[in-house]
Formats: sequence, structure tokens, C-alpha cells
Amino acid sequence: MYLCGIDVGTTTIKSSVFDERGRLLKTYSEGYPLITSPRGGVEQDAQSWYDLSAATMKKCMSELPATDKAYLSISAQGGSVVPVDENGEPLALAATWMDGRGEEFITELCTKYSRDEFFKKTGKRPGKTSGLTKIKLFEHLNPAAYLTTLEYVNMRLTGRAVTDPTSAEMVALYDINDGGWQREILDVCGIDINKLPEIAPSGEIIGKLTPEAVSDSGLPEETYVVNGAHDQYIAAAGANVLSHGDVLLSTGTAWVVFGSAEKRNLNSSLSIGPHVIPDMFGVFSSVPTGGAALDWVRGKILSDVDFETLDGEVMERIGKNKNLMCVPRFSGQEAVISGLELSTNGYDIALAVMEGVVFEVRTIFERFMADGYLPAKDISVFRDGKKLLGMVGGAVKGKPWQTLVGAILGDTAIYRDSNMTLIGTAVFAGVAAGIWKNYAEGSDAICDPVPLTSGAELRAFYDEKFESYKNRLKK
Repeated sequence: MYLCGIDVGTTTIKSSVFDERGRLLKTYSEGYPLITSPRGGVEQDAQSWYDLSAATMKKCMSELPATDKAYLSISAQGGSVVPVDENGEPLALAATWMDGRGEEFITELCTKYSRDEFFKKTGKRPGKTSGLTKIKLFEHLNPAAYLTTLEYVNMRLTGRAVTDPTSAEMVALYDINDGGWQREILDVCGIDINKLPEIAPSGEIIGKLTPEAVSDSGLPEETYVVNGAHDQYIAAAGANVLSHGDVLLSTGTAWVVFGSAEKRNLNSSLSIGPHVIPDMFGVFSSVPTGGAALDWVRGKILSDVDFETLDGEVMERIGKNKNLMCVPRFSGQEAVISGLELSTNGYDIALAVMEGVVFEVRTIFERFMADGYLPAKDISVFRDGKKLLGMVGGAVKGKPWQTLVGAILGDTAIYRDSNMTLIGTAVFAGVAAGIWKNYAEGSDAICDPVPLTSGAELRAFYDEKFESYKNRLKK
């Protein structure tokens, strides 16, 4: 028996196959394009969501011994929408979660319903890229249904267009208080509930593969499809971020902070949604240009320097310069570098940028604490062995990033596994198959995180510099 997972990302689709002990056997990935259009359109071919899912899985299966049984789950990008006809055929390209053509509708909507009122119903504040704006974008086509990535792929695999609460939340139409679609918001938006997909619990078996999907994917006829989740939530299951106060830091082009919470704070500024664990919630925030900020330094200032040299030079400078500081808010055109001297060089700037990214994460932690999403009032929650911060993504490979996270944030569990979303799908599949009794047990079976801590002297240096950073933000 195999445990299988597919991660349908924004520009890459990956498939993996694990054995019953959670050991990775094969993985394949395939990239696909985004299609931009005037007025902020960012689209893609929804059929590629399924076609590449099946093709990459078939490549995996072609190099493995045959099996008579498998369990399969999906990790999906959230908030991308495709209109389909009564046969499930796309009527247009999908509008991705980045598509920004909804500003006019949101402006009109907010004359009827304030953003705060909307948040108290859905856990989201509507913006021009909200999933509900994609539905309005396509309503002139009079589709039979509006589907996001998860339910479209589930439909092609099983014949059932089923979503889960975490993916429904990404459309900003989910009832954060009572579950299901938020009927009052649907009425205000003029959206027909009958054109939205069925919502089933994350981790529930929703059916077996259709004969077509068996042929396309190379999986056995007795393959059970387990309802998946939005990628951040399923990654949280993979990394055992399942209890109140657990936090996962995903590091890539953007750095995403995901926290598990036992209650919702509807007066918070942070987006919140239903967790894959019943009666729990997931809370989000991000540093939009986390990894991208260092890419800027490498592209503009240190273009001829390799990563090994960069890491070595930065490590020599850590914990020494209290004055050079960068606020890495490039996406909002608010980035600032202060404390420059004639002696400042590119490596100094690189360190300041990296420090700034981790300082931004710490400001997010302070918001989590203020809103009751962390069980403490200061950063000590991640110090002295009280709790470990989970960290995944590209930054776990860099010694400077590890050192700064440990010094500025606290004790960290480094997950070196390359794709935590696919581990999450394997955990979902294994629990559904009865191999593990819950997601925590599955995560422990597959993952072997490396603990990381930092010395008191370096922490004291960065505690002081962080206070200076916050004062800089106030100016």
C-alpha cells in the first residue's frame, strides 16, 4: 500500500509517494505558467491542475513496484477560481488568488457591508484579490458551478466536486462562526449558494478514483481519495503545528507565519480560518518580501557572490552592528536602510536585510501575543525549552538565517524536509488508512526535526536591536 500526495501550487505541481512507514519513495514535479492580462489579471489553465497532477503521479508510479491499494490526498493553493459547466468543463481560464481585478466590486460591496462586519462573519477582510471577486468576475458566463483548486482536482479524481473548510475559507465566503457557506454574505454579494461546492471535513475519504483517473495517474483501482486542505494548513499538519500556540514559519519568496489557536479573536487584524483539527483555528500573517529581500541584495549589490561566500561573510558580522538597519517592506514601497557609513559594504547590507526580515516576523509574533494567539505576553514563549517554533523552507539551509531566527525569535525546530505540504498529504493519507491514529502521530513518524537554540549574549544583542527597530518603524 502507498500513501500518495499531490501539491497543486501556483506555478509548480508536485507528486510524491510514501510507503506505510512514511518513507519517501518517489517524487516528481512539473512547472506551469501564469498568464497575465490587463487590469491586474493573473490566470492559469485549470485543466493543468489535474493534467499535471495525474502526469507527475504517473511518473512516480512508473518507477515503483505495483500495489493493489493506495490513499491519496491533495494540498492546494487557495482562492483561485474557475467557472465550470454542468459537465465540469472550464468555461474560462482560472483567475488565480493573485488576480486583482476585483477592486470595483469590493468598493461597491463595502458601501453595503463594512470590512470589519465582513471579518466578524468570515474571518477575512475583503480586498481586490479576494476569492469572492473571482466569482463575480465570472458570473456573466452563468456557470453551473464555481470551483477552487481543491474541489476541481477532487472532481476530476472522483467525480465529486468536494472542498474542505480551509479551502472554502480562502474564498472569503465561509462562516467562521457556524461553519458552512455564510448565507448572509452570499446574499449581500448576490452569489447563488447552489453554485458553490459541497464542503466536507478535511481528512475525510470522499471516494475512489474514477476509471479515467486510474488510467491517467497510474494509481491502482483501489485508491481512496482523502479530502485535502489549503497548502498552509496541510503543511501545519505535516509539521505537527496542531495545538494552541504552535507556530510554523514557512520561508520562501514570502515568509508566512501560521499559528494554531483554540479560539478566534474577531477584534483582531489577523486573518483566521478553520483548522484541519476540529474546533481549532488557523491564523495567518506574512512578510511578503522575506526571501525576495535577500534576492534583491544578491541581484543588485552582490550579483557575483555565491551563497557559500555570502553566508560566510554574513556570519562574521552577526551580532556586531547595532546601527545599520533595514526595514524590508519592498512590496509596499516602504523599504528603508538607515545607519549607512562610508565603510558599509554589500555584506553589511545583506545582514541588515536578513535581520529586518526576522524582525518583521517578531512584530507578527507580538501581534499574535496581543490577540491571544500565543500563550504568553513576550517572546519567552519560544525560549528556555517552553515551546519550539517550527521552521520550513529555503531559509533552513542557510546558517545566517538559522542563527538570526534562533537569536531574534527563539528555540526552533528545523524541518529539513523539502516539501512539508507533501508530508502533510502523506499524514492525511496515513491517518485515513488507519496507520496512525492522528496527525501528530503521523508527523512524528515521518519528520525528524533538528532543534536549534541560541546563546544568551546574542539574544540580548538582538533584543536590544529589535527595540531600536520598532522605534524606527514609528518614525
